[in-house]
Amino acid sequence: MLYRAAQLVELTCEHAHFAGAPEEFIVWEPTVGCRGLLAGLRCLFRSTPNGAVLLYEVDTSVAGATAVVPLPLDAELTLVGRALGSGFAGYTDLPISRGRVFHLSNAEARVDGAALALHPGEFLSAAEQVRLTPASFLASYTTAEATAVLEIQRVGGRVVFREALVALEGRVSAWLDLGVSGPGLYEARLEGARQERFYADSDLISDPPLVVASLKARVAIPPPFALVDGAGEPRLPHRAFMVRFAAAARVWRYVIIPKDSPEVEEPDLRVEDHGDAGGPRFTFASLGPKAPLQDGTPAVIFESAAAIPVMHIPYRGVQLLRRRDPIPDFVVETADLPNPVPGSLSLASGPGRPVVEASIYV
Repeated sequence: MLYRAAQLVELTCEHAHFAGAPEEFIVWEPTVGCRGLLAGLRCLFRSTPNGAVLLYEVDTSVAGATAVVPLPLDAELTLVGRALGSGFAGYTDLPISRGRVFHLSNAEARVDGAALALHPGEFLSAAEQVRLTPASFLASYTTAEATAVLEIQRVGGRVVFREALVALEGRVSAWLDLGVSGPGLYEARLEGARQERFYADSDLISDPPLVVASLKARVAIPPPFALVDGAGEPRLPHRAFMVRFAAAARVWRYVIIPKDSPEVEEPDLRVEDHGDAGGPRFTFASLGPKAPLQDGTPAVIFESAAAIPVMHIPYRGVQLLRRRDPIPDFVVETADLPNPVPGSLSLASGPGRPVVEASIYV
């Protein structure tokens, strides 16, 4: 008997940090529950660089690409993505928090050129972040009422818990057991007002992923983003989904230390960008006259006027210029200043203003 496989769905990821550099930064795998579902549907999972492909077995006894086992219309295929390397948080513009994951679904996908993006914005953002919980846990929410109705609903599905609770010291609490309802995204509402969305899956607690992608076959999915048609047959061409990550941006700080030229003062130095023929990409300004650092070393400090995206391929052409008496013109002292290391923040950082710095000796 001949066997043939065809693509059911494809998932790929892009990261602005790695523009022009095909590096791997994330690895995907199916959840425990998804593995069992794929086996029953005679589907295969294949990992690809920064993505994954799900394949289904084709019935070779009939023409076309009919599946041997049609997908149930309410099937939900769940993949989890984990960042590679310890530096991911340093070059990614995301609020990565312990106990929280980014949840994506084709129920909220959008057309993005030739691809289907799994997030509403240009990049994955904090708006897609939810709490990760085990299947059983204590849910607790604040209220100003003496009693309040707590309702838990599977997003896109049915209500799985509803109970009027008595408040104690301004909070209502209930022990939830969602094991029967299964892993998935849930919404908690108190007196009809949304409190939070959370993703419940006990199998993910010991090794939390960065991203959870729930790909539903058809039920509660806009037709352009459904994996199958009304008969459970895979869509042709297959659905190809995209996740895009934004690069983190940092204020660059250059600490210029006149180690061998103590006569150098702030008016004798400039930091300029000459890396683009179309004009400067970044502008830098000094923070004032030469002044001692915390250890007493005299230095002149320059900072970028705006935060600069952190890139895997270093920027070239940021120059240190110097004027030497009696010649009034500035000449290039250093043609390519090093890019400050993205992962180590300077003590000059403040809330909402991350600063990275490099020390330059002249």
